[in-house]
Amino acid sequence: MKVVCAGVVSLLVTCVLVGCSDKGPKLFSATGIVTYQGKPVEGVKVTFSPKGDTGHPSFGTTDADGKFQLSTLGLNDGAYAGKYVVTMSKVDLPEEAKKIDVKKLQEQGYGGGGMPGYGSMMGMEKGKKPEPKNELPAKYSDKKTSGIEVEISAGADNSFKFNLD
Repeated sequence: MKVVCAGVVSLLVTCVLVGCSDKGPKLFSATGIVTYQGKPVEGVKVTFSPKGDTGHPSFGTTDADGKFQLSTLGLNDGAYAGKYVVTMSKVDLPEEAKKIDVKKLQEQGYGGGGMPGYGSMMGMEKGKKPEPKNELPAKYSDKKTSGIEVEISAGADNSFKFNLD
């Protein structure tokens, strides 16, 4: 019995050590700033999509100064080396979506008053369903039309400035 237990413990230790190795692709810190018409923009969702649609995309959201830091597998962990197509959007939600009562929503569900305007946002009530509005030109939110390509690489600054017009 002791031999079996020792074997199991040995196997578990080996699995843990192998599983904790640092092998595999490395993430590199990548940051940037987004301006629109010369001014920093807060709340822009920035996406770095691997060129060729293989690999992991990276994401970031701009702060009040227009600055962002990319995340891939965890918060602010960077991006893999490679070429990317960059898209950006800043969506202004309808007023109804900004009045969410999280506690009521958790207790009573979407239709129970926790999310005012839910019915109209989902097209369940009479009238037109309000559409979110992208506050940046639409071309920047599509990989085919953004026209922005960058490369993340080892040893590079990997800091980008996007001046949108």
